Order: sequence, then C-alpha cells, then structure tokens
Amino acid sequence: MGMKQDESNQQYTQLTNTDQGTGGQYHTRPLAFKNGVLYIELTLDRNKKYNKTYRQMAVQSAVYYRKSNTEFESAVAAKICIYTTSGSCRNQGDGQQESCLESIIGIMYQDGILN
Repeated sequence: MGMKQDESNQQYTQLTNTDQGTGGQYHTRPLAFKNGVLYIELTLDRNKKYNKTYRQMAVQSAVYYRKSNTEFESAVAAKICIYTTSGSCRNQGDGQQESCLESIIGIMYQDGILN
C-alpha cells in the first residue's frame, strides 16, 4: 500500500527551482516518507538545457529536502522519480501535457558524503 496521490498533494508542496547557468526551471516535490526512505518527484522540461545532469539535480533535491525539513532528517535513503515534459509526451485530453517517466534514481545518505 502506497501513499495516495491526493494525500501527498495536501501534505507536501511543489518547489520551482531555476538552473543558475541556463535559467531553465524544474520542479521538485516530496511524495512520501516511509521506512526511512524519502520519495521525491523531479519534473523537467525535456526541451530546456540545464548545466547539471538529471542525476545531479536528483541528488541535490534529495539533500535539500533532508536538510530543510526536520521530518526528513532521519532519512537513510531517497528514491527520486524523474519526469520530463515535452511535445513527445501524450496530452491528457484536457489540454495539459502529461509527464513521461525518464528514470528512477536511488541514493543512500551517507553522513559526510552527501550531506
């Protein structure tokens, strides 16, 4: 049993970040925190250029959430689902663009290395 999508929307808010080098925006949001694992959604625009790799942005997001939220301080790992939006993704029918799952990255927090 996982956390329902509507429960996560009420509990955690999405952050909009801007790549310092290119100005491209991307969005992050914690989805759930259970059994010491922090689940994060990272949404990028496939048509934008970023100075960092998807993996670098995923790790940066995981470290940010662990440090910035006392609820997540006890996290031992993070699972980051990276979604992209672009013209090649399907439309949902209501005009909104659907996100495509690009990759899933898992990390283990190790004090002194990722913190």
